[in-house]
Order: sequence, then C-alpha cells, then structure tokens
Amino acid sequence: MSAATAWEVATEWRLGTLQHASAVVHDDRMALNGLAACEIPISGEVARRAGLWDVPPRDPFDRLLAAQAVTDELVLASNDAAFSQFEGVVQLS
Repeated sequence: MSAATAWEVATEWRLGTLQHASAVVHDDRMALNGLAACEIPISGEVARRAGLWDVPPRDPFDRLLAAQAVTDELVLASNDAAFSQFEGVVQLS
C-alpha cells in the first residue's frame, strides 16, 4: 500500500469524510498486516513524475498513486475513473 494512501486516509479522517477510519489511522501496521500488505514509500522519482504529469486531475493523492503505479510497475486497485487520464496506469477495479 502506498504511503500516499496513508496520507489520504489520515487527511480524510481528520476532515471527517472517513469517520470509520480511526483504527487504520491510529494503527496502520495492524491494517497492513490484516491485508497481508506492506507499505511502499514515495521516492523522488515518483514525486517528480506526479508533479510533472501534464494531465487534468489535480488531486495530489491521485497523481501520486498513479505515478507510483507506473514507476513501480504496479496494478492500481481503484474504481476511480480519474486514473484513466494517466498514461500507463494498469487499473484493477
């Protein structure tokens, strides 16, 4: 799971739009273990790609997730149609 996901979940929880995410926000290791997942850090290469990508979606979370998926050759699990704007993203919905 991308570190960008942790940032987005924490932000949405703080803003009150993900009210049921308290356990994940306060114990992300438990959540990762429950999914048999690991955290993927955001590299400088990913950050640059996200910032330089000339596509309409301005959401910084979407840009980072798309850039990480392409850079690290990962499948992005999301049903958000915005990811189709990013060339090279392989999406599992």
